[in-house]
Amino acid sequence: MKKPEYHRFGSPISPDGAIYLSRSKEGTLQAFTDIDINMLKLMGVHITPQLSKMIEEYNRQRQDETEREIDAEGIPDQFIKLFEIKRKAAVIKYCNKLELSDEELFLLCHNSSQIGYKRSSKYPEYIPEHLQLNKSHIHTLIKNDPQKFSKLVHQAFSERRRICVHLFENNDQWHCFYFSYQDMGSREQPHWRYGDHIHYVSYLWPNHTKDEIWGSFDVRKTNISDSIHIKMSITDRDAET
Repeated sequence: MKKPEYHRFGSPISPDGAIYLSRSKEGTLQAFTDIDINMLKLMGVHITPQLSKMIEEYNRQRQDETEREIDAEGIPDQFIKLFEIKRKAAVIKYCNKLELSDEELFLLCHNSSQIGYKRSSKYPEYIPEHLQLNKSHIHTLIKNDPQKFSKLVHQAFSERRRICVHLFENNDQWHCFYFSYQDMGSREQPHWRYGDHIHYVSYLWPNHTKDEIWGSFDVRKTNISDSIHIKMSITDRDAET
């Protein structure tokens, strides 16, 4: 059986908690189970193999229920209309007035198979070579020159590039949405006058192919100068609740 793609950084019972990274459904299940087990340990509960199995099964049921709820929400109409347009000029006109939310993009990613599309996603991150430090270098800087170490960390965060890419395919038709973390949530000198946005390009672009677009994210500088900007809003969950 393939081991779930799941990592934990830090201790869940420490004051600072832990950061969980999962890239699969089974990995997410394992993360939730791990959190619950460690919380029970903190309360002094003895964790037996049987109790551990019960917790995992409970979380699996919750996960399946959540998936059913998300499935029932389907695909937002904005994407269905966009995917049905057959001329690039009409796509540009439509997208100029379009505003999407992060939740709507999530629903498309989760439910794309409902309209016959296969989704592929990747999340490359690039840090300039001169800012990539090995463990030995890090320990030396922390000990001997903490001010320089702090400066390098700040510089790495400001110069790194993290990208989120979603490609949807249905035979010869394909649609690609992508954004960097500078495109979303950045309030310092946004490079698009309307603020938060994602980029879009599709099979209607005659000078691009699916493989070329997908492969272009394997390097730091993405040369897709003719993608469309689509305004994006971030859902304020606290305001809703």
